[in-house]
Amino acid sequence: DLAIAAFQEVMKRDPANVKAEDNLGLSLEAKNQIEPAIAAYREAIELDQASVSPSEQPYFNLGALLARSSRIEEAIPLLERAAEIAPGAFKVHYELGKAYFDSRRFDPARQQAEETVKLDPSDSSGHYLLGRIYQRLNRKELATEQFRLTAELIHNKNSNSATGMASGTKSH
Repeated sequence: DLAIAAFQEVMKRDPANVKAEDNLGLSLEAKNQIEPAIAAYREAIELDQASVSPSEQPYFNLGALLARSSRIEEAIPLLERAAEIAPGAFKVHYELGKAYFDSRRFDPARQQAEETVKLDPSDSSGHYLLGRIYQRLNRKELATEQFRLTAELIHNKNSNSATGMASGTKSH
């Protein structure tokens, strides 16, 4: 509630502040106020279109929210725009790949998932998505390799977490 009030105050003082409007959307979304969040993201996008240096965030945030709300066809153009603005943002490519996958467009989904894995090879979710896509494309060997990498990355992450916790609990 405090964050919402703060971002609304910023918007009163600076009505063209894309970041404040986008953050208002995130705050509303966190409170599960979906329609007001969507409206805030749409306003941020409208403000962003007049900006000299566009931000992928409002496109990404709205696209991801719409995709989670099973509004895939509305989400895809927003996520595509976010990927145009920030071609190096692996989370954008991941969400776009998931949206394509959910809409059963497996070739563009594959392209986005491959880009995700290229941008962040240590992220297990990208490998898992790519494995699922390869399964759908009947590329079983490639799918198996991606699932193996997923398991390996998760195992390594869990091992590192356990090691870090164990070293943090030693008494001196």
